[in-house]
Amino acid sequence: MRSHQKNCLLTLKLSSPSFLDSVIQDDYERLPLYAIETQGTTTVITRSNPCAGPVETSSIRWPLMKTKGRGRSLDGVQVRVKGGDWEYGERVLRQGSLLSSSPRKFNIPGYPRSLKWKAVGSCYWCISPSVNGPIATLDPAVGSVPPRLKIFETLHDKYDARPTIMHHGVSLLLLDYLVLTALLLVTDAQEWEQHARGEGSSNTRCPTLLSISTTGLHWRKIMSRDQLFSRRSASITSSVDHLPLSPASSASVGQMAKIVYGDPIYPTLSPLTPESSVTIQIPSTSRGHSPSAESVCYPLRNASAPSHTYMDPSFYHDPDAPPVPPLPSQF
Repeated sequence: MRSHQKNCLLTLKLSSPSFLDSVIQDDYERLPLYAIETQGTTTVITRSNPCAGPVETSSIRWPLMKTKGRGRSLDGVQVRVKGGDWEYGERVLRQGSLLSSSPRKFNIPGYPRSLKWKAVGSCYWCISPSVNGPIATLDPAVGSVPPRLKIFETLHDKYDARPTIMHHGVSLLLLDYLVLTALLLVTDAQEWEQHARGEGSSNTRCPTLLSISTTGLHWRKIMSRDQLFSRRSASITSSVDHLPLSPASSASVGQMAKIVYGDPIYPTLSPLTPESSVTIQIPSTSRGHSPSAESVCYPLRNASAPSHTYMDPSFYHDPDAPPVPPLPSQF
């Protein structure tokens, strides 16, 4: 079964061709999910956690002595997973035979079946006897094009009642082991030696997760959209008003992430529609003079009219009115 016939749950993209110093981002979040940083003989893999800050998932020690043999070898490489004991890399990612192209097996805690990386064409498939098709695929770096890891399945034992922490439908434990074993699969001690010789060049170093967000407080501010840095004072603002704006002058983490990943910095302004520019005016209506209009709600035309609401006979009595004729005697 070919990988493109299965729906991809998650895609992890590296920021550099080498696993040794790279930031890994998925296709859902703007902020990095993993960061891999190499200092000296140690490579540390950290995973972002918005609540508690970056979490170290695994560490790798590279041997100082040159290894012998052909192909990619893990001789002398030591691996520690989630603060556990150090063990040799050949035990974490086991080779099935002496051939360098043989599948590499590894196990995930709590999952009974072993997984293995198998070379299929120009990429690698992570397969398991209990799953049809690949669980994940790894496209190695080609020139300056970084590697890419695609996940098609998530593993969870149906008899295991313990809750599983997921990330967009994929187990975080599976992601941790896929990133670690993919690094061991395509990286050897010789590549680390080349990286160590060029370590002094700061232009080739990639930003790490710690340089983007170093504390859990920063993550909480980002998640709650609070102000990350304090506002500048008026004196500082007035002194830089004459300077031209440039991307380097932006100090916001959110704006830097938008610049790096090509998102628009400012929201798009909607064009002004003719309807929005028209001011609606309600014309004032005037009522005609009528007896019913001269009531409590409308002023009377006679300024001497009483202000009360009942009829006053003394006001409406006219002294010049003709007398009422007497009634006939027959009545």
